[in-house]
Amino acid sequence: MKENRSLLICIVSLFVIAILIIFPSSPSFALVTLDEMMSQDEQKQTGVTKLSPNQKKLLEKWIDDHFTKKIANNTETSTLILNIGRGKVLQLSNGFYYEIAPEDQEYSSSWLTPTAIQIKEGDDPDFPLLLKNMRTGTTVRGKKLEHL
Repeated sequence: MKENRSLLICIVSLFVIAILIIFPSSPSFALVTLDEMMSQDEQKQTGVTKLSPNQKKLLEKWIDDHFTKKIANNTETSTLILNIGRGKVLQLSNGFYYEIAPEDQEYSSSWLTPTAIQIKEGDDPDFPLLLKNMRTGTTVRGKKLEHL
């Protein structure tokens, strides 16, 4: 009986480890890092310095999920959540879906989640936005969809 219990504990432990490897915790993918975005004085004033490392990562993840980082005029950064139809449509954390120009889908088809995507205006009237994968540096043309 004791042998069966030890075997069961071992199997469950291996299962949990496998799940954590396959589906790592989201906070490790945070695009916003408080250490990079805030000075030490700002961190002290807001209480960020009192957070544990795990609490900090969870806060960074929450910020990534709920806010869009502004980089420059007419430029924003969001996170790729879902790559649909081999790069035909991208769902970003800003809540919008983007249709990708057919000629550019060969590039967006290989984009992995989660990845920071910079969005800015382009000059193509049919696909007026440029979406840049910040991990690979690849840029594709797209347009915002009202609904999927």
